[in-house]
Amino acid sequence: MNSGADARFLLNLGSSILMQPYRPLFANFVIIRRCNLACEYCTEFNDFGAPVALDVLKGRIDHLARLRTVMVSLTGGEPLLHPQVTDR
Repeated sequence: MNSGADARFLLNLGSSILMQPYRPLFANFVIIRRCNLACEYCTEFNDFGAPVALDVLKGRIDHLARLRTVMVSLTGGEPLLHPQVTDR
């Protein structure tokens, strides 16, 4: 870890909270429920669900950007199994 980068991140996060107190700090964005692993502790996946459509994903990401969300986590199941995860 780079302590300088970590400090800058925390400083930016702190100023975001002070300057825009109603700004979302974190969004957990589920893009697919499917997963190719079998972790015994996980209850967040299935092996039959369809991925979220690309146009819906783009709309939700645009909305998070309009809200000026600080951090977004792409999750699922396994987000890299989404067939269009690298499309623009």
